[in-house]
Amino acid sequence: MEAPTHPDHGGQGKPKRNWTLIVCVLILFIVLVNGSVAWWHTLILTPQLIGQNSAEKENQFELIRPDIAALEVNDFLEIQKTGTVSLTGLRTEILSLLNDPAVHGNYALYVEDLTTGAWMGLNEREKFFPASLAKLPIVVAIYKRIQDGMISPSDKIKLEATDIDSRFGTLGFVEPGAEYTIKDLIYYTLVQSDNTAARTLLNQLSLDDVMEARLAMGLDWPKEKDDVTKASVKEYANMFRSLYLSTYLRRVFSNEILSLLADTPFEEQLVSGIPSSIRLAHKYGVTPDEESTHDCGIVYLKDHHYIICAMSKGATVKEANRVIGSTSKVTYEFMTK
Repeated sequence: MEAPTHPDHGGQGKPKRNWTLIVCVLILFIVLVNGSVAWWHTLILTPQLIGQNSAEKENQFELIRPDIAALEVNDFLEIQKTGTVSLTGLRTEILSLLNDPAVHGNYALYVEDLTTGAWMGLNEREKFFPASLAKLPIVVAIYKRIQDGMISPSDKIKLEATDIDSRFGTLGFVEPGAEYTIKDLIYYTLVQSDNTAARTLLNQLSLDDVMEARLAMGLDWPKEKDDVTKASVKEYANMFRSLYLSTYLRRVFSNEILSLLADTPFEEQLVSGIPSSIRLAHKYGVTPDEESTHDCGIVYLKDHHYIICAMSKGATVKEANRVIGSTSKVTYEFMTK
């Protein structure tokens, strides 16, 4: 019997298939097919990003804050440099300052970056007698009546003997019966923190007026119209945020209040901690017994703005001015690093 001829030697037998070559061809075919599908998927379903301005893509950032979403790339990157959502480092620095044995009294502090919403607080919910900070919601309620057409800034009001309060302000030494416009009384109340002007304005309001303004701007309600309800630094920060965002009053009135608060002559506390070139709209307050001293406001940095509100009790005015001035300085330096 003749032995089969090996195909490698030119025999007539059936050649053996090259399975390796077949497998390679199949793999190449699959790769080509999948690559074509992926290419078509990219072409048809994926937005064409190359060469397209991001600002032109409709709803590209629909879940991001609108003013941030609308920025051009370069503007966004510039703003992003100053953005932070953590003020933990600032809290550590403030704690170190307040834990110094040379510091006397109890303090509360609240800081909020108005660009990002980042905030930090120390004893931020502790209640304090607000002192002259209580004048701010009175003025807000007056502006609401002006806004509603109930009164006019040019209306004249006579000072009543019961309104005269000589403990703070120049109107406390004016004879009863003297007339001042509402606009003048607002100026004296905010810029000079005049007690007589504030009491006179308060007499133009109802309890409902005061309650509405306080509640709308994040403060607790009073039991009586002239009740100086205790409040925290976080609550008074709400008032400044409301003015800044103009959530209760029209923009013209919110801006007018902040402009007056930026023109006050009080240069201790918050003012002492920042350069004179930086604008600060703030309200200073001290209780008659000088056991509580406060200062709250908005610092207007070039790149972003922030709220800082500080309250104290159990310290002399001089000591409170020094400590709160130091916290303002530390905060400013942290925000401008």
